[in-house]
Amino acid sequence: MKILLLSIVCLAITFGGASCKGKGVFSSDSKITALEFVNALQIQNFAIIWTRYLPYQKQVETIRNENAKPYWQSAEQKAYSKERKQQYPKGGWARWSSLLKDGSFKVIDERSLGSDTKASVVFVEVAYPNRETSPLVKDVLLEKLVLRMTVGENGSAVVSIDRAHSSDVPWSNNEATRIELARRYYKAGKNLSALRALPSPTTREGKTLRGNILYSYYAREALIVDNKNAVAGIKEALRINPKVRPKLYGYGLSLLNQYETSNEWWVKEKVFPLLNRLVVFFPNDTFIRGKMVQHALISSEYALCRGYHPNEKKVYGSNVSKGIDVAKKWGSNSMFTQNVINQLLSTYSNARTRDEYRKKCDPMYHRGPLHAELKQKAPEQFAINE
Repeated sequence: MKILLLSIVCLAITFGGASCKGKGVFSSDSKITALEFVNALQIQNFAIIWTRYLPYQKQVETIRNENAKPYWQSAEQKAYSKERKQQYPKGGWARWSSLLKDGSFKVIDERSLGSDTKASVVFVEVAYPNRETSPLVKDVLLEKLVLRMTVGENGSAVVSIDRAHSSDVPWSNNEATRIELARRYYKAGKNLSALRALPSPTTREGKTLRGNILYSYYAREALIVDNKNAVAGIKEALRINPKVRPKLYGYGLSLLNQYETSNEWWVKEKVFPLLNRLVVFFPNDTFIRGKMVQHALISSEYALCRGYHPNEKKVYGSNVSKGIDVAKKWGSNSMFTQNVINQLLSTYSNARTRDEYRKKCDPMYHRGPLHAELKQKAPEQFAINE
């Protein structure tokens, strides 16, 4: 029989089975050819694939039939290079390499295709040592899979290769499997799929992972958009993963600084709604409580300015009482808060003309005369980033 030197070792066939172990010399039968080909796919050895895949052998035969012998090598090299570029890094063989990566394999069955042909079918089982190295196929982590390979006469070449889908063996559906599945989705940016894969973890690892996923999926909507599901998701994240708290706090303060220091009035108007959301998650935080009072009063000032104009009274009138209510709730000094409220009301009570309205209300975030007066009276309680 023809002897092949290979880059792998396949142990001699024993009781109908063969397995890959290392380097060596062995005969060219169907089982060895199948194992050689699988190993070549796994390590992306296209040179072996080129010489052992029947469609490529036919391509080489065509080249030799159509060209003079001195031109065979250059024509074959050109065809080889073209096909390799098509297959790697994103072609069909590359996908097989990804599927087989880290798996160990062995022949588990062989049979003839029929009495009228000497070709055979070889079944190769691929097993994965752990969940982390297992392939994810159609949302299932596989512990084992089986390849169905058609091999030509005397193991001359691989005719075709496919998966025997009905032979797939998934990992047990326990928390370890769900954690790995969620981690794969999370890494791919599929946060919703990750949350569905890990609905109610009981281990510390599972809770930590779900908390991180919840934060990634809901943090922005919880602080920027009025989304009840997002708020519930962040509350769960804070409960099951303590490390989420400093991340959320830092993200909230970065948004606050961005809004407060903006030169655009429409950006500054986002400050008060943001604080309303932050205080839900950090109700006892002194800094946020102080900012709540500060911006509640500023919001009231702005609402009074805008509310004076006849065409805008209905829109902004209710915002005055809302701002005042919030200031009363979160103010650490109720007397000061009430004095500021009274000052707000009295200052604007006599504004009757359009000109007075313009004088009292600064168009750039309502920092008019009233704001300066309030800041002068109580700078430590009414401080604001200028």
